[in-house]
Amino acid sequence: MKKSTLGIAFALVSFFCSPAFAANAFTGYLEIVQIRQKFDQNSMIVVLDGITTVPSNLNPASCSVTSGFLTDPINDDAILQLQHSMLLSAMMAGRNVELVIDDSGCASNYPRILGVRLE
Repeated sequence: MKKSTLGIAFALVSFFCSPAFAANAFTGYLEIVQIRQKFDQNSMIVVLDGITTVPSNLNPASCSVTSGFLTDPINDDAILQLQHSMLLSAMMAGRNVELVIDDSGCASNYPRILGVRLE
């Protein structure tokens, strides 16, 4: 009985710790050093201070482009407009932002921004 309980516990821990159960990532509050429009889309590439290459802990979906984070043009226009307004306002005012990065997919191969928080 003890061995089967231990085996079940090990299986559950392995299952819930697998990459399929990755969580959204949070950048922490950092300064925006660059915002670029993605030329072929209604989206923005955001580069934060100290993050020239997005590390794996901030790239939970393992996106292939790691030179910044991207607002997702698939989002509702109101969400995109709000995100873009918050990002531009924060950059102009010199305020720090925290980005919430999606764990379930990429936007044009960039880590996808789900949310923006102002400090």
